[in-house]
Amino acid sequence: MRLSCIAALSALGGLAAASSQERTRAVDPCAIASADQLRFVVASGIGRRLSASYASGDEHVTLAHADVAAIDCPAPRVQVRADVRYERGTATRTSGGLRFASPLAAVVTYQGAPNAPIRADDVRSASACLTAVSVTALEVRNAPSWLDDAWIKAWLDRLVPNVVCFDVTSLVYVHLKSGHTM
Repeated sequence: MRLSCIAALSALGGLAAASSQERTRAVDPCAIASADQLRFVVASGIGRRLSASYASGDEHVTLAHADVAAIDCPAPRVQVRADVRYERGTATRTSGGLRFASPLAAVVTYQGAPNAPIRADDVRSASACLTAVSVTALEVRNAPSWLDDAWIKAWLDRLVPNVVCFDVTSLVYVHLKSGHTM
Protein backbone atom coordinates (compact mmCIF):
# COMPACT_ATOMS: atom_id res chain seq x y z
CA MET A 1 0.00 0.00 0.00
CA ARG A 2 1.44 3.38 -1.00
CA LEU A 3 1.03 6.24 1.43
CA SER A 4 0.32 9.70 0.13
CA CYS A 5 3.11 12.21 0.50
CA ILE A 6 1.06 14.26 2.96
CA ALA A 7 0.44 11.24 5.20
CA ALA A 8 4.08 10.28 5.05
CA LEU A 9 5.26 13.82 5.77
CA SER A 10 2.95 14.06 8.75
CA ALA A 11 4.59 10.93 10.13
CA LEU A 12 7.77 13.06 10.38
CA GLY A 13 10.20 10.56 9.10
CA GLY A 14 9.07 7.73 10.99
CA LEU A 15 6.82 5.16 12.18
CA ALA A 16 3.59 5.32 10.20
CA ALA A 17 3.28 1.88 8.69
CA ALA A 18 1.04 0.65 5.91
CA SER A 19 1.59 -2.87 7.21
CA SER A 20 3.53 -4.31 10.14
CA GLN A 21 6.80 -4.00 8.22
CA GLU A 22 6.26 -1.20 5.70
CA ARG A 23 7.42 2.18 6.96
CA THR A 24 8.05 5.71 5.75
CA ARG A 25 10.96 8.04 6.34
CA ALA A 26 11.37 11.67 5.36
CA VAL A 27 14.62 12.31 3.49
CA ASP A 28 16.36 15.32 2.01
CA PRO A 29 15.83 15.27 -1.78
CA CYS A 30 19.16 17.05 -2.29
CA ALA A 31 20.92 14.29 -0.35
CA ILE A 32 19.68 11.57 -2.71
CA ALA A 33 20.18 13.32 -6.05
CA SER A 34 21.76 16.34 -7.66
CA ALA A 35 19.71 19.43 -8.49
CA ASP A 36 19.96 18.51 -12.19
CA GLN A 37 18.64 14.99 -11.57
CA LEU A 38 15.76 16.33 -9.47
CA ARG A 39 15.01 18.96 -12.10
CA PHE A 40 14.77 16.28 -14.78
CA VAL A 41 12.28 14.23 -12.75
CA VAL A 42 10.17 17.20 -11.66
CA ALA A 43 10.20 18.81 -15.11
CA SER A 44 9.04 15.58 -16.73
CA GLY A 45 5.73 15.67 -14.84
CA ILE A 46 5.02 19.19 -13.64
CA GLY A 47 3.17 20.31 -16.77
CA ARG A 48 0.65 17.51 -16.36
CA ARG A 49 0.21 18.02 -12.64
CA LEU A 50 -0.10 21.81 -12.76
CA SER A 51 -2.72 22.39 -15.43
CA ALA A 52 -5.77 23.85 -13.77
CA SER A 53 -8.81 26.01 -14.41
CA TYR A 54 -10.97 28.20 -12.20
CA ALA A 55 -14.41 29.44 -13.24
CA SER A 56 -16.87 31.77 -11.56
CA GLY A 57 -19.79 32.94 -13.66
CA ASP A 58 -18.38 34.07 -16.99
CA GLU A 59 -14.85 34.61 -15.60
CA HIS A 60 -12.21 31.92 -16.18
CA VAL A 61 -8.58 31.64 -15.07
CA THR A 62 -6.37 28.95 -16.56
CA LEU A 63 -2.92 27.81 -15.47
CA ALA A 64 -0.97 25.94 -18.15
CA HIS A 65 2.48 25.11 -19.52
CA ALA A 66 4.13 24.83 -16.10
CA ASP A 67 7.86 24.26 -16.26
CA VAL A 68 10.73 24.11 -13.82
CA ALA A 69 12.84 27.26 -13.87
CA ALA A 70 15.31 25.90 -11.30
CA ILE A 71 15.80 23.56 -8.38
CA ASP A 72 17.93 24.86 -5.56
CA CYS A 73 20.06 22.70 -3.30
CA PRO A 74 21.16 22.18 -0.52
CA ALA A 75 17.86 23.66 0.76
CA PRO A 76 15.52 21.88 -1.68
CA ARG A 77 13.31 24.43 -3.42
CA VAL A 78 11.63 24.27 -6.81
CA GLN A 79 11.10 27.43 -8.86
CA VAL A 80 8.22 27.09 -11.31
CA ARG A 81 7.05 29.26 -14.19
CA ALA A 82 3.67 28.90 -15.88
CA ASP A 83 1.27 30.68 -18.21
CA VAL A 84 -1.84 32.31 -16.76
CA ARG A 85 -4.83 33.19 -18.93
CA TYR A 86 -7.86 35.24 -17.86
CA GLU A 87 -11.11 35.33 -19.83
CA ARG A 88 -14.40 37.07 -19.19
CA GLY A 89 -17.13 36.09 -21.58
CA THR A 90 -15.97 36.20 -25.17
CA ALA A 91 -14.74 39.80 -25.23
CA THR A 92 -12.07 40.05 -22.54
CA ARG A 93 -8.98 37.89 -22.84
CA THR A 94 -5.53 38.44 -21.45
CA SER A 95 -2.60 36.28 -20.53
CA GLY A 96 0.74 36.51 -18.85
CA GLY A 97 3.20 34.68 -16.71
CA LEU A 98 3.48 33.38 -13.19
CA ARG A 99 6.50 32.36 -11.15
CA PHE A 100 6.31 30.65 -7.80
CA ALA A 101 8.58 28.67 -5.55
CA SER A 102 7.99 25.75 -3.23
CA PRO A 103 10.08 23.70 -0.84
CA LEU A 104 10.55 20.10 -1.99
CA ALA A 105 10.22 17.28 0.55
CA ALA A 106 10.83 13.60 -0.07
CA VAL A 107 9.52 10.46 1.59
CA VAL A 108 10.74 6.90 1.16
CA THR A 109 8.46 3.92 1.81
CA TYR A 110 10.49 0.86 2.74
CA GLN A 111 10.26 -2.60 4.24
CA GLY A 112 12.24 -2.94 7.46
CA ALA A 113 12.89 -1.89 11.01
CA PRO A 114 12.01 1.70 11.95
CA ASN A 115 15.49 2.96 12.84
CA ALA A 116 17.64 0.64 10.74
CA PRO A 117 19.49 1.91 7.67
CA ILE A 118 17.44 1.53 4.50
CA ARG A 119 18.93 -0.78 1.87
CA ALA A 120 18.18 -0.48 -1.84
CA ASP A 121 16.26 -3.75 -1.85
CA ASP A 122 14.06 -2.50 1.01
CA VAL A 123 12.75 0.50 -0.97
CA ARG A 124 9.13 0.15 -2.11
CA SER A 125 8.59 3.72 -3.37
CA ALA A 126 9.78 7.28 -2.95
CA SER A 127 8.06 10.58 -3.68
CA ALA A 128 9.17 14.18 -3.72
CA CYS A 129 6.38 16.70 -3.18
CA LEU A 130 5.96 20.45 -3.43
CA THR A 131 4.92 21.50 0.07
CA ALA A 132 4.04 25.21 0.02
CA VAL A 133 3.60 28.05 -2.45
CA SER A 134 5.31 31.41 -2.55
CA VAL A 135 4.31 33.58 -5.54
CA THR A 136 7.42 35.40 -6.74
CA ALA A 137 6.00 37.11 -9.84
CA LEU A 138 2.64 37.55 -11.56
CA GLU A 139 2.43 39.51 -14.77
CA VAL A 140 -1.03 39.52 -16.38
CA ARG A 141 -1.81 42.81 -18.10
CA ASN A 142 -5.36 44.20 -17.98
CA ALA A 143 -6.51 41.58 -15.48
CA PRO A 144 -9.14 42.45 -12.88
CA SER A 145 -7.83 43.72 -9.54
CA TRP A 146 -8.84 40.53 -7.70
CA LEU A 147 -6.46 38.48 -9.89
CA ASP A 148 -3.36 39.34 -7.86
CA ASP A 149 -0.53 37.55 -6.03
CA ALA A 150 -2.73 36.84 -2.99
CA TRP A 151 -5.54 35.29 -5.06
CA ILE A 152 -3.09 33.18 -7.09
CA LYS A 153 -1.36 32.03 -3.88
CA ALA A 154 -4.68 31.02 -2.30
CA TRP A 155 -5.66 29.13 -5.48
CA LEU A 156 -2.30 27.37 -5.70
CA ASP A 157 -2.44 26.55 -1.97
CA ARG A 158 -5.49 24.41 -2.76
CA LEU A 159 -3.85 22.77 -5.80
CA VAL A 160 -0.21 22.23 -4.95
CA PRO A 161 1.03 21.38 -1.44
CA ASN A 162 1.52 17.66 -0.90
CA VAL A 163 -0.58 16.91 -3.99
CA VAL A 164 1.94 17.72 -6.70
CA CYS A 165 4.36 14.84 -6.17
CA PHE A 166 6.92 13.09 -8.31
CA ASP A 167 8.20 9.51 -8.26
CA VAL A 168 11.86 9.53 -7.20
CA THR A 169 12.10 5.81 -6.45
CA SER A 170 14.78 5.25 -9.09
CA LEU A 171 16.90 8.11 -7.72
CA VAL A 172 16.72 6.66 -4.20
CA TYR A 173 17.55 3.18 -5.49
CA VAL A 174 20.61 4.41 -7.42
CA HIS A 175 21.71 6.50 -4.42
CA LEU A 176 21.61 3.46 -2.13
CA LYS A 177 23.15 1.09 -4.70
CA SER A 178 26.04 3.54 -5.04
CA GLY A 179 27.00 2.84 -1.42
CA HIS A 180 25.23 5.73 0.30
CA THR A 181 23.06 5.17 3.35
CA MET A 182 19.77 6.52 4.52
